[in-house]
Amino acid sequence: MNQLTAFVIMPFDEEFDLIYSGFIKPALEAASFSVERADDIESQQNILRDILEKIVRSDLIVADLTTANPNVFYELGLTHALRKPVILMTQSITDVPFDLKSYRLLEYSTHFGHIAEAKEMLTRYATGIADGSVSYGSPVTDFYQSTTPLNDNADSPEADTSDEDDRGLLDHQIALLDGYQRIGVLAEGITSDLQGLTRSLKTATRDFTNIGANPNESSPMAARKVARRLAERMSVFVSRLKQVNAQYSDIVQETENSLEFVIYFHVEQSDSSNSTPEGLDTLLTSLRSFESVLAGARDSQLEFATKLATLPQLERRLNRETAKASEEALTMAANLEKSIASISRVLKKYA
Repeated sequence: MNQLTAFVIMPFDEEFDLIYSGFIKPALEAASFSVERADDIESQQNILRDILEKIVRSDLIVADLTTANPNVFYELGLTHALRKPVILMTQSITDVPFDLKSYRLLEYSTHFGHIAEAKEMLTRYATGIADGSVSYGSPVTDFYQSTTPLNDNADSPEADTSDEDDRGLLDHQIALLDGYQRIGVLAEGITSDLQGLTRSLKTATRDFTNIGANPNESSPMAARKVARRLAERMSVFVSRLKQVNAQYSDIVQETENSLEFVIYFHVEQSDSSNSTPEGLDTLLTSLRSFESVLAGARDSQLEFATKLATLPQLERRLNRETAKASEEALTMAANLEKSIASISRVLKKYA
């Protein structure tokens, strides 16, 4: 059996060299892929021709969309047109267009405390694509009926069905519905927690105002006491939100294959019937409801992060907890945005 190959498309900036050599390449090699990117190619011919040949012949494409580089998006378009398995990556979800957020997307941080987790996730995705346990999608597979991907390697992931998922449409509908229900519960729970923390912020603001209105020699000590009390409350919220973000990631991984199946099923059936597949009406109704709930939760997290950015630097521990809370809130908002995009992707198929 020939070794599987992965081709990485990413910006040619110097800052991405270490990301490629220290993160992406070893993560893919851990999944038994041979890895290349454009500047590894030793050729005198046109670079675009080299890139196109690598995309065609590779078993997996990894596209880093950080900085929204136009060349990367052009090469991603070629990848989708050729129906190649692709893993999308980004350091910032804001660099990714809404319509791409519903596909297999790995958001990573170059912070040393987070890079190991991202590397493990990339290896897991690549391994899943190699053994057939992870499915993939693109706008082309969503809206254009299946044809065999262009690939010169007979041992490509497409040919491996040893771990094929034998569930049917109804099984995947139920799995998808269950996943979004769990995400909805998490979103409502964290929104409730956020409302509680907001009340604590208002109380602390009132206390600071009262202390400032009647200053005396003990005022700094009293103000620090208020700040530390708020820091304690914020620390509890951060721990809870961090846990929710981790649970969200687990749920998304569990439901991604079901999402691809439901989308792909419609494409496969489009020539034979224009009717909605059996049992899908309930799923679509529920998804519309979840979309509204998740949008509200996302907006709440973004509003909260914006408020935190306006807080003055009053006390060391409070400053640290505020920074952590802002980071986790933005992560939660990005997670919810991806779920909203996934729901939108399903609804567009059956609109």
